Amino acid sequence: MDYRGIDPVQMVWGEPRRRPFKGYWVRWFEWLQQTYPNANHTLFNGARDATPVQVLLPCIYAYVPPNADLIFLELGSMLYHHARDNGAIEAVVRKLLALRPRPTLCFLTVPLWCKCRPFCRVSAPFGIKKLPNYSYTLLDDTHRATTHTESAVIERNIEALCRHYDLSCISLRQAIYPQVALGLPGFSPRDIAGDCLHPVHGRRGFDYITELLVYWSNTSAMLAHETAARATRPSNFIAEHEWSKHARRATTQLPELKSSSIFLPNAAHLAERKLTRQANHLSRQVGNDEGHTSRSRSLWMWQSNKRLRRHIVDGLPQLENHSSFSDLPAPLRPHAKHMATAVAACYGLEELGSRGTSNGRNLLTVPWHTASCGVFPQFRATNFEKVSRQNGRLTSDGMGFLFGYKHFCDAVDATPSCPKAGLLLAKGAIPPRVWVFCSHSLGSNPKRSPGVVALRPGALLYLPLELAFVPKHAAVSHVRISLLHLTSYEGMGIVRLRCGGSCTCEQQRVDAHQVSQTRNVSVFIEHSFRASLHHSQSCPLFVWLTNESSSGGHKFKLRGVTAHASSHR
Repeated sequence: MDYRGIDPVQMVWGEPRRRPFKGYWVRWFEWLQQTYPNANHTLFNGARDATPVQVLLPCIYAYVPPNADLIFLELGSMLYHHARDNGAIEAVVRKLLALRPRPTLCFLTVPLWCKCRPFCRVSAPFGIKKLPNYSYTLLDDTHRATTHTESAVIERNIEALCRHYDLSCISLRQAIYPQVALGLPGFSPRDIAGDCLHPVHGRRGFDYITELLVYWSNTSAMLAHETAARATRPSNFIAEHEWSKHARRATTQLPELKSSSIFLPNAAHLAERKLTRQANHLSRQVGNDEGHTSRSRSLWMWQSNKRLRRHIVDGLPQLENHSSFSDLPAPLRPHAKHMATAVAACYGLEELGSRGTSNGRNLLTVPWHTASCGVFPQFRATNFEKVSRQNGRLTSDGMGFLFGYKHFCDAVDATPSCPKAGLLLAKGAIPPRVWVFCSHSLGSNPKRSPGVVALRPGALLYLPLELAFVPKHAAVSHVRISLLHLTSYEGMGIVRLRCGGSCTCEQQRVDAHQVSQTRNVSVFIEHSFRASLHHSQSCPLFVWLTNESSSGGHKFKLRGVTAHASSHR
């Protein structure tokens, strides 16, 4: 989503489609525009649904707009996938801090509040539909410093990162847990997160997060003002600027907001000379005709990152041709340094025949093909090198060779539309025979979730990967390939994968059905394997939906592919 605060918000999930509801990022952005109006401000949503950050790590630059001033990192419901090792989170921090100009980073953490019976599932927000009758058990937070619950572990890890890298942290748990524990009006599980986790399923969850974001912004602006004012006090410096009153305005939703809910680095150690230069620079920006320039949009967040302050003081930002890790502190997790510097080729899957990029930035598009190739108990792919092409399309003969049979496949590159969830559940419904592109999820409350989907055994997907980073004339090159696919607790199927052409790998079997003993979720994960390329930069992949199933269903959704150099097996 690109949002400039002037276009109407289009709802793509839930019922009704038109309703007076906006998420906390849009609400915060509208507050920013009202407080510090600037036509150049743009809010960009680079998040991916149900995707842990370690999955996005190799391709993180593909999800960040160029020259971003401020990046919020909100792990949301993915905390279960981060709690035991924050190496990937630290690697993301290092990659983002290596950008030039360096953005300000701010973590927002949202915890798991409770357990509920019967098992928590989707409940619509803001009274659009009545919440189910759950009984809630609040998770104990009395000994948060020593507890080993996922919420406590992830917050401790993130707090350590914020202190180590001089970042800002916002914790919803630390802000309102006392009120939640006391059961005060407005702070019940139904108010903060009807399913114990997602604020969108609470009557006031988004209100509280919005207030925290505004509070953080005001606090940053006030500290920047006070720090600069201590260095120099020109007669008309900032005193009459809008942020002076806004920075001291009390929040309206959060009673007795705990200061520990916000972590801001200390700027006291900055040199007097730099403080003076910074204050003079701020004075010039505030004192111009418009009062807000393209550079002044960063001033209110000045306090939250001393390195960003240093760049502004020294006349930066400057655009550089490459990222730099040289001025970053040593990583807390040794493997985070390697994870942050790894180079990868990142592929997204769009509609059949598309040659664009999946987000208009850096993801490569795979010109994938599909066919229906019957159902056999084994995936007998023996003659990959014989796969023929005709006019840029796979022929039925060529696809048939995948199994050692001619004239075995049909419906080559058929383009049925993505089925709707209601139609799939209808009696007698027949799902597509091939892989289809779906821009949204197939659940009862569809949300934007692009990817290619197979629903009927026998559907074959052909992915011709071109790996430009592989040495062109090398006798053998080893790569590690990862498939980003959906897993869920019901209705999921099994695929088998083989490499083709001069690319070899062990046959892969991937089961997308996953059940948890604690909390069942639908989440995208990576399935990784090693492949060897022989005198080639091409590695065709063939993914076939089998008639096997551990769930009783056959759905399989693939969103992207990542490849990077690998050491010898």
